[in-house]
Amino acid sequence: MNKLHKLASQAKTRANLVATGLMLSPAFAMASGGGGDFDGTAIVDKVVSYTAIGVTILAAFALGRWTLRALGLIGGK
Repeated sequence: MNKLHKLASQAKTRANLVATGLMLSPAFAMASGGGGDFDGTAIVDKVVSYTAIGVTILAAFALGRWTLRALGLIGGK
């Protein structure tokens, strides 16, 4: 059973590596055939804005937790 589990794990790892390599290959990324007019600024803008949203959510969570802890509503001893 342990050997079977190890083989399945290795197969999954190989499949993930192959899929990642395929996704990162330039031929796959430019498969739409846009004629070389690909502009990545929209993608970069989305990544930056979503990262900012994620950081804001984490900061709000941390501030809320810190506030509740300071008020003694959570984490009391």
